[in-house]
Formats: sequence, C-alpha cells, structure tokens
Amino acid sequence: MNDENKDRRGHTTHRTRTNRLPRWRRLCAAGGVIAALATGCGSSSGGGGGSKSPSDAGGVIILGGDDGGTQSSPEAAAAPTFDGTTGKACTTDSDCVPAGDPNINVCSNDFVAMVAGVTGQPLPTPVCTLNPTSDNCDPAPSSDPQGLLPHFCDGPDEPTSPGLCVADNPVAPVSGMGTCQPKCTFTLDGSATTGCLAPDTCVLANFAEVQSGATSSVMGYGYCQGTCQDSADCPAQQGVPAACQTDVGLCTTQPVPRTLAIGDACSASDFANGACNCNYDPTSQAGYCTTVCVVGGTACPAGWVCDTGEPSVLNLGAGNIPITTQPRGLAGVCAPACSVGAAVTAGVAVAVDAGADDAEVQSAADASLADSGGAQGGTPDSGEAGAAGCPGGSTCIGGTVAGPDCVP
Repeated sequence: MNDENKDRRGHTTHRTRTNRLPRWRRLCAAGGVIAALATGCGSSSGGGGGSKSPSDAGGVIILGGDDGGTQSSPEAAAAPTFDGTTGKACTTDSDCVPAGDPNINVCSNDFVAMVAGVTGQPLPTPVCTLNPTSDNCDPAPSSDPQGLLPHFCDGPDEPTSPGLCVADNPVAPVSGMGTCQPKCTFTLDGSATTGCLAPDTCVLANFAEVQSGATSSVMGYGYCQGTCQDSADCPAQQGVPAACQTDVGLCTTQPVPRTLAIGDACSASDFANGACNCNYDPTSQAGYCTTVCVVGGTACPAGWVCDTGEPSVLNLGAGNIPITTQPRGLAGVCAPACSVGAAVTAGVAVAVDAGADDAEVQSAADASLADSGGAQGGTPDSGEAGAAGCPGGSTCIGGTVAGPDCVP
C-alpha cells in the first residue's frame, strides 16, 4: 500500500506501508500526550474533550494551564487552519501565534504532566504545541484506516509539517484520536536525532520510505518529549527550583520517594500509586520497576540496556533492512540484558533515591550488582541470576537493536 503526495516545495514524497514496530508496549505509555516517557501500559479508551485520563495514555495525565492563556481549543476552530509553530521554543502563548494565523497553538509550559505519581513540567525546554488536553489530530485517516503510516499535523499531512500525530492507542490507532506532538527524525546509521530542542528528547514512533525522484531512503519518525537526565536539565517552575525525577525523566518541584527499587517486581497499581515506574504487561498487569534512558546519555544500571524499541530488522515491503545502532538522543527504557531462552529468575533490585541524579543511580546499581555477583557490563551469561535471567513476570525476547532483554 503506497500513497504519494506533494510537499510544500512541490517535491513528491512517496511513503511505503510499514510493518508495525515490535513490542510497541515499551513506549505506549508516552503515546498521545506531551510528557516524560513512562512504561506503565494500559489500553486506550479514547474519548472526546477534557483532560486526558490515565487510560488514554498508559497512566500519563496532562493537567490544565498555569498562565491563563486565552488560546481557543482545537475543536473550536471553524476551519482546518494551523499556526505551524509546533516545536518552536517559547515562554508564553504569544510566542506560538504568528500574526494573522488562527491563534490555536499554546506553549507547553501552560501544562503539567503526571507520570507514576510524579507531577512536573512536560518538557525541560518549553515549545509550542496544539493544546494536548484533548484529541487534535488524526492518526488513522480514511486513506490509512489502520494507521500504518506516520501522519503529520499543525499543517498538511506531509513530512514538511512540524508535528507528528501520535495515536492515543499506538497499538490500534483510531481515526480522530491522536495528539499533535513536536516532530523529530533520524536515519538508520546511528547518527543523532534531529528536531528536538535539547534537553528534550525523541521517542520512536514509526518508519517510512521517503523518495524524491530516483533517490529513496528510510526515515525514522518520532516526537519530542522531556526525558531529563539530571537536575541540571530542569529550569525553575514558576520561580521554584526543580529537580529531575530520573526514573520517569520528569522535572518536578516535588520529587516522589519510591517504595520499590529498580528490578523489583511490580504491578499496574504500583505504577499508578507512585511506588515505582513499573514496566508492566497490560494483560497480566505485572512487571518490574525500571527507569527511562536516552541513547548516548547516562548509562542504565550495569547489566541493563537502554532499549528504544527500534527493531533490529526492518521490512518496508522491499526486503529486510538490518539495523545495528540506535540513534543518539532517542529515548528508551532500561531493561535487564538476557540470553534468549534463559530461565526466569527473581531479579536483582537496584536501590535508587527519588529524584536522585543518574550518577547516584549508577553508583547504587554497581554496588547492588557487585554484592550479588551480577555482571558489571556487556551481555551476561545465562547463569547469572538477575542479569541473564529476567525479573519475575518478564521474558527474555530479542528483536530490537538493544536486545535481547527482559519484556513483561
């Protein structure tokens, strides 16, 4: 299934149907909102206006604004017009509305996000966006009812538009149920992602073949989000100093102490009540506590890998394309490395203080694994408990560039 469109410069863009990303649930909790990457995954209920509920985005909630901006909601627009400023740096809503445009976009610092019990600024570097508290774009239009292709927003449904439409339910996109996010892109050679204003990071969403004339290439598409690495990434919020809650990558003025440690068994309710950032299976509701990560950023605990969900082999209909390196700047989830076929074991818990910088996280991880005889780096052997084996409720699975690793 192909579709062909003209971009703003009149160039032809040819997009080929993609296969859906394997193990998408790694990223599903960040879908549909501007928020820090979280890993608790629930089914999407969709819905109309008002604030996004936890089921809309796997436990991520976007709350109302703080500056009293008067921008109209996307639903109030009388015509499919746009400001075209998504992803532009801003400090107030007025930065997001070019003269003569429809006055739709707002600054992301109007909103706060709630992830695994933590409330804070959605993006360390505030940017313009459509109002994220209700659906405002279509991830599965009539031309692509299954949502197999990337779809763009805050402009025509073309790669030249600044936004990417992220489905409320990335596993099964529904027409009209998506949120326009700042777009980022990357190639398959491992070079850095482009499109996000540091320290904002890129979350993988989809791949497509882009063709201009006789030249074609595969492009990765994602959306920008906040994934702070340490408190230096976090500006003050309304004059109050903010810290980085590293396990969810969210800048907050009120860090939440965790009652469970990285590697502990956990459930969907533990994610909801803030016991830890729980990477759980949406069916069994069981999983293990983890932390977010960024490729090229602070390392995951020893014996764990930063998995962005990027597949090791991509097929867009013209044969297999091997991928060997994850792009720098792509956000992911730390997962225990393992050997496929290894027995499930009770994993080694890694102590971490709420709001601690990643240097402290790494130090605690090294000490915990050293005390238990765990591996200090590389891919562990199948006999190493808590490293090659997987935390209870998870299974060793390959298929991604970073894997094999433990998946609930």
